Amino acid sequence: MKKLTLKRLEKILIDCLKKNEPNARNITVIKNSLNIYEVICDIVYPDQIAEASGSVWSDETHELVTWNKGDNLKRPNKLNQHWISFWKVDGNFFFSIDGLAGRDFFYDSTGYGVINRGRAYEQIQAGVYEYNVRFEPHSNTCGVLEQACSI
Repeated sequence: MKKLTLKRLEKILIDCLKKNEPNARNITVIKNSLNIYEVICDIVYPDQIAEASGSVWSDETHELVTWNKGDNLKRPNKLNQHWISFWKVDGNFFFSIDGLAGRDFFYDSTGYGVINRGRAYEQIQAGVYEYNVRFEPHSNTCGVLEQACSI
């Protein structure tokens, strides 16, 4: 049986990002001074040209947003988004989404994925299964910090 390595975990996490964030571009992995690896990407949204004039209430800005036919309704791009982090300490693998852009693809406070009903988490579990590993919550039940365990 093959063993899980940082490089293999990196590939699994990047594949998960690509499957769950179709607008991700310039995906890179950086290692910081604490030996924590971070998967970073730019989220570049496509142009969205309005086919008709209209308006909608924005819960984010608490105002009525109006547009005219032909306006570009493209969402603002998000550059250098820290999507997920991972590391290895004393032979144990960890990943974390705490405060990172990928968190909504994993859990909310109830333990269910906000955007895709937790499929990102399931995809990571499926990716590490071939290495006889499963990720479990390290210190809580909300999926902020996960530790790899042998199965």
